[in-house]
This record gives sequence, structure tokens and C-alpha cells, in this order.
Amino acid sequence: MSEIKTIIFSKRAILRLQSIADFIYKKSLSNEITVNYINRLKAYIISMLLSFPESGRKADEFGKDVRKLVYQGYSVLYKINLEKARIEIMTIYRENLP
Repeated sequence: MSEIKTIIFSKRAILRLQSIADFIYKKSLSNEITVNYINRLKAYIISMLLSFPESGRKADEFGKDVRKLVYQGYSVLYKINLEKARIEIMTIYRENLP
């Protein structure tokens, strides 16, 4: 596999990160907790997928060539785009929660 150089987040994934941040803030009432969690989530996604692009399991139920990486109950759906040497984050979600 060629080297993955970048990770891009779709507009949908960025909106989902905002929804997750809103949810965490409502539960914790702490900007620090919210920012730290979102930063850890993003750092995990970037670190894991730049080092191990195929670490997520195949998730064909979401579409052709879609993979799913899990972090603390949140699922990250992504595709590997070899032509552009990048990972494309499609969305992030949690079962039963925002």
C-alpha cells in the first residue's frame, strides 16, 4: 500500500464532531473536558489511520470500500483513497447517542 499523507474530514464528519462536542458539553458543563475529548478523538483517528490505514474493519454494509474504526464507542467510517494518498473520513457516530 502506498503511503497515506493526509486525512480529510467531510463536512458531515465535521458536523458530527460538533454534535459530539455539544453532547459532551451538555453532560459535563466543562469546556476543558469537551475540548480535551474532541482533541483526543481527532488525534487517535489521525495517528491510527496515518500509521495503519487498514486498521478499521471492512464495513461493506455502509458502502463499497468503507472501513470502520472504533474509539471509545464512537464509530468512524472512512475510505482509503490511494490515488490521492489520503484517508477520507465520511462520518462519526455512536449507537443510541449523538
